[in-house]
Amino acid sequence: QTNARGQDLARTAVQWLIDQRDIAEEQGYSFGVFHYTHPEKTEVRKALGDEHQEFERLVGENFVDLMPIVKQNFYGVQGLGLKKIAVYGAGFTWRDETPGGLNSQIWAEEAIAGSEESCTRVLAYNEDDVRATAVLREWFWKLNSTAGGSST
Repeated sequence: QTNARGQDLARTAVQWLIDQRDIAEEQGYSFGVFHYTHPEKTEVRKALGDEHQEFERLVGENFVDLMPIVKQNFYGVQGLGLKKIAVYGAGFTWRDETPGGLNSQIWAEEAIAGSEESCTRVLAYNEDDVRATAVLREWFWKLNSTAGGSST
């Protein structure tokens, strides 16, 4: 059950993405939302409740999950999660010494309960996840161009 504040935040975020897509298309650019697996999409759907049709259109047309690319091209003895592939493949480093999904959930709960320290920590962790995904995407492009692939 999502509260009204969470639903409003999700609506605002989705509308921002739609606006960015429209601006990019008006200027002749393509638009993609690169992500790693499904948690972000799942949480936005949950937050939106019954009002997710526009989000589904955006996902279908503009979201690119990097995990299938990883699974198709890499084998990881320690797994293929973002924390592994971004660190050992693309060379990314999280600022937090103990990054991870479970820890971030704990920090988020503590932040909701009023902990400023946990709020700062979960925001930095989420920012690093976004930065790691961007670094991973750039790394794929470099690998592809080195192998003689196209840059698109």
